[in-house]
Amino acid sequence: MSTLIQSVPEYLTANTATYKNTGSDAIKSIRSGALARFEEMGVPTTRNEEWKYTSLAELTNSTFAPFSGKHTLTKDEVVRHMLCGPDALLFVFENGKLNKALSSTNLPQGVLIGNIANHFDHPAVHEHLAKHANVSGEAMIALNTAHLLDGAFIHVGPNVECNTPHSSSLLEWWRE
Repeated sequence: MSTLIQSVPEYLTANTATYKNTGSDAIKSIRSGALARFEEMGVPTTRNEEWKYTSLAELTNSTFAPFSGKHTLTKDEVVRHMLCGPDALLFVFENGKLNKALSSTNLPQGVLIGNIANHFDHPAVHEHLAKHANVSGEAMIALNTAHLLDGAFIHVGPNVECNTPHSSSLLEWWRE
């Protein structure tokens, strides 16, 4: 007896074709492998032990689209959520993308802040990306990995000292 929703909604996998050729060969391989694994596993149902209290049926009846890339946060909104003072280094990621207009530009030597899409070939990305979550055994992790396109990239080199307070604001922001 299958414990999966029989039909995977097309929109859950359709957007992967848009960016399947984006990034290094390693990233493309990670995404395509994760998509194949998700399509094999399907959307879990409450018959799966790990999902017995959480129905994803509504997910299969909804549609989603990738983030458009347009930043909408204002400086006032960010300042209201800051935990550090005004002299702190501030890194604002809005919906997974660095908002350069609201982020500090005077970074210490050896600190790299940006969008992961611009750093797919960085050694730290190859060392850690998709290495810590179970793509082979978890359908929703596989789906998320199949849609991997961008995100926050923060790299601090070895022996780097930063004496300035800093705050990373990873904000997911929705407006209707």
